[in-house]
Amino acid sequence: MSKKWINPLLIILALALLLRLAGIQHSFPVIRHPDEPAVVRAALAMRFNLNPGHFDWPHLYIYMNFFIYKVFALFRDYAAAWGYRTLIIQWIPLFWNDNLIFYLISRILSATIGALTILPVYLSAKNLFNKKIALFSALAMALMPFHVRHSHYALIDVPMTFFLSWALYCSTNIFKRFRTEDYILAGLFVGFAASTKYNGGLSAILVPLAHFLRIYKEKGSYITFEGINSLFLAAAASFFGFILGTPYALLDYKTFSRTDGPTGAFWQFTNVGKVEFHKQIVRFFTSMWEKIASDVGYTFLVGYWIVFLATIKDLIIRKRSPDLIRRLFLAIPSVLFFFYISGFYKNRSHYYMITYPFVAIIAGYFIVMAGEYLKPKLSSLGRFLILLLTLIFFIIPLYFAIMNIIDLTEVVPLRPDSKIVGGDPDL
Repeated sequence: MSKKWINPLLIILALALLLRLAGIQHSFPVIRHPDEPAVVRAALAMRFNLNPGHFDWPHLYIYMNFFIYKVFALFRDYAAAWGYRTLIIQWIPLFWNDNLIFYLISRILSATIGALTILPVYLSAKNLFNKKIALFSALAMALMPFHVRHSHYALIDVPMTFFLSWALYCSTNIFKRFRTEDYILAGLFVGFAASTKYNGGLSAILVPLAHFLRIYKEKGSYITFEGINSLFLAAAASFFGFILGTPYALLDYKTFSRTDGPTGAFWQFTNVGKVEFHKQIVRFFTSMWEKIASDVGYTFLVGYWIVFLATIKDLIIRKRSPDLIRRLFLAIPSVLFFFYISGFYKNRSHYYMITYPFVAIIAGYFIVMAGEYLKPKLSSLGRFLILLLTLIFFIIPLYFAIMNIIDLTEVVPLRPDSKIVGGDPDL
């Protein structure tokens, strides 16, 4: 990357990290989110047994936390041995507070991963379009209010989105050219996404979609030995990536395959429930404005749907737009994800996080293309208005992101004899 573009990207990365680390100690000494203890305690319990013994969530993120805990514990032991314990406690009181320090470590890990998600989003948009759209896409990902909020928790949704975003990037490489290693890498990240949270496995659709759209674009043959072999290798890599992160799904398959309770993985697929098809159609539309719009920041969702409808129009009138296939590559999986999740009986905000990288890229595409379309038609004053509208486009999500941080850091009165107060609004 040239210096012309790396500096804005670093600024966006710093902004993303700042938003996600601000208020990272929220609610201490109370843990308000009921799912955080499940991650932290499972990671700590791995000192005694590497098999968590339950598969309501897959284990990759838990292993990541366990590894960091071990490194931290080793560092703390050395600090105490060298006589720095008192000095460190004066500067970082939580350092030896075992009731809270591991929550803080896991939250910082989640916040860092959340901020770093802008990198695969940037690279994906750059692959599909250009650097300018890539920067605006990265900025959109950095500012998404619910992603900012959820990055403050030691939970699995943000890390899953990170791995899914890398699967998206590797799939854009498949879309651009034919290289077997791109299929393997894409499959591996699909496996990592599924091994962080099961619905991350939905990203598997990206590999065959990129494969067949590239063939359509190049007017090649849909059935070739090289193509079938590469798709097979991608599937094998996905399985390997999942097992690498959740090895006891294979080693303890009897527990993994249980359906009679949260101990088994297959129970999760019935736990979320299912609504009737006609209700799913209604919820698909109502969820957009009752839930998703505020989560992604209103303007980004508006930009997403304008581009989506323009893509459908170009398909119907058979307009040969040079970027139509690229827009389809983003629109098809994202709208399928939106529709599929809207059919869950338990229709919670964090389930929709798998759509965020797609919404971010399409929002970045929208704001750049809207400016390029309007600029020749307007005077210098009109161009100032374009700049003003661009600022509003990003300031509105930024405002809601900041309000989410403020909401997190508000003091909630303690209930007697309770370690969990309130609860996350997406539950």
